[in-house]
Amino acid sequence: MSENQASDSDQGYTREIQVILARPQPQVSIEKGKVTKGPTPDAERILAAVRGPIIQGIQARFGRDTGASVSMGRRAEVKAVGKFKEKAGEVQEAVGEILEAAFSDLDLD
Repeated sequence: MSENQASDSDQGYTREIQVILARPQPQVSIEKGKVTKGPTPDAERILAAVRGPIIQGIQARFGRDTGASVSMGRRAEVKAVGKFKEKAGEVQEAVGEILEAAFSDLDLD
């Protein structure tokens, strides 16, 4: 398991939702015809800020018997591992709503 990942899968869960967040990219703007790159948001800080709310949201929605992991990667992805009564698309949609809530409450200042 990477240092960017927190997982409950080692606690005997029979199913798990793996959330992979896209690694932040530098902010790009065009000023006077020149492309300038701004600072890249701190991935570790973002991950630390949203990990708890995401895991809590997943377990509130899918039950305490559902493990959850959150990590950073090249592209965003949600994986459902194990048996769920919901279809994969429904799981991904519910996790999308959880992510939206976690990021809407995000305050890194």
